[in-house]
Amino acid sequence: MYAYIKGEITGLAEEGVVLECGGIGYHIQVPVPPGRSYFEIGEEVKIYTYLSVTENAMKLYGFLSSQDVALFKNLISVNGIGPKGALNILSAMTADELRIAILTQNEKKITEANGIGKKSAQRLILELKDKFHADGLSDAIALSNDSLPEGMAEETKNGNADAQFFADVAEALTVLGYSASQIKPVIKQLQPEYDSLETAIKEALNLL
Repeated sequence: MYAYIKGEITGLAEEGVVLECGGIGYHIQVPVPPGRSYFEIGEEVKIYTYLSVTENAMKLYGFLSSQDVALFKNLISVNGIGPKGALNILSAMTADELRIAILTQNEKKITEANGIGKKSAQRLILELKDKFHADGLSDAIALSNDSLPEGMAEETKNGNADAQFFADVAEALTVLGYSASQIKPVIKQLQPEYDSLETAIKEALNLL
């Protein structure tokens, strides 16, 4: 019904904001990761929306990009993951962190979301992993050693293997919240060659 709403933030509410547009205040529920705030009173924003209609209520969910709306729709397509669960997931991690967690089957990362247990995480991975091609990992991480913690680029040189490949592994682990001190020894333990970036990240996660 609504693709997006552009207006002024006039209020902050639990799990959401009030966005005024054309004299109407829309209560929109948005994901807000812990320790971060996306909006301020008086701020002019464009929020991409999803309207959820149930037997008992109509609720608007909002995101900063149309890609995040698409990700939200993928999440609520999973059996047992409703809009509230999907919002909790996107409040616990960034979209890129979620994509990496799904592609590497990292249940532990997904269960960090409030109300998402191990079985729900397993179901989510099972139903969504084929919707995210493994090549998409390269879009979810920075493909440059410049973005790694200082000194990490040299640590990724594993024998004669491609240093850039292992830099990508290290960056994916950084995106997932691991520190340089945790990543460095794991990178050294990886084998010289892997059939895919996904396989290498999975093994690194098993070693952590």
